[in-house]
Amino acid sequence: MNNNADTSYDITLILPPLWDVTRPWPAPAYLVEYLRALGYRVQFLDFNNRLYHFARKANAGALWQNWQSIEPWNTGELNFLIDILNLDAIRGNVIGISATITNLSFTSALAGVLRRKFP
Repeated sequence: MNNNADTSYDITLILPPLWDVTRPWPAPAYLVEYLRALGYRVQFLDFNNRLYHFARKANAGALWQNWQSIEPWNTGELNFLIDILNLDAIRGNVIGISATITNLSFTSALAGVLRRKFP
């Protein structure tokens, strides 16, 4: 649970990398809209997109565009990118992460960081 005094969401849903930046992953959008229809206040944080734009500025956008780069994502070699994320942007009392086969390692590492930050 996020104990920030300015919490304004019931749920924060996070999309971590790696996901293709040319085709959005629809599952989080469906979930966000369903939860909102049920009356929940939902925050969506697309950390995949945010990290992609950060990496692109550092000439590392190929990590998203070249699928031969999938191995460092799968092995966790790029999990250090969690340190670049602004986890203070999370404003939900419940945090969900949209996991895919291409982001399992990053998602697991991110979940560990989130559990320590928001026990």
